[in-house]
Amino acid sequence: MGIDGYTFYGLCGERQYPIAVKRMEKVGRIWVDNFETAMKRKGYDKGYIVACDFTKDAYEDVARVKSQEGLDIELVKVDEISKRFREGFMETLKGIQ
Repeated sequence: MGIDGYTFYGLCGERQYPIAVKRMEKVGRIWVDNFETAMKRKGYDKGYIVACDFTKDAYEDVARVKSQEGLDIELVKVDEISKRFREGFMETLKGIQ
């Protein structure tokens, strides 16, 4: 797994951050390790992995990477993105009416 894309400029501050997207039910530690390596090669200290779900090992490896390497990897579930989008969309509609 490498870097599949980047956040929009300005969306997460003044810098773009790498994003990796996996079309799998349970993304595990190996994918966090691969993303960590890609981030280091490109010089990033923050990034996002998006998937349907993550294993316990993935969350543990994110904590290890944070404490040992100082890298901030956020695991984002697809349903969280959908939920946030729906909530934001409904708030937008309320403002229009």
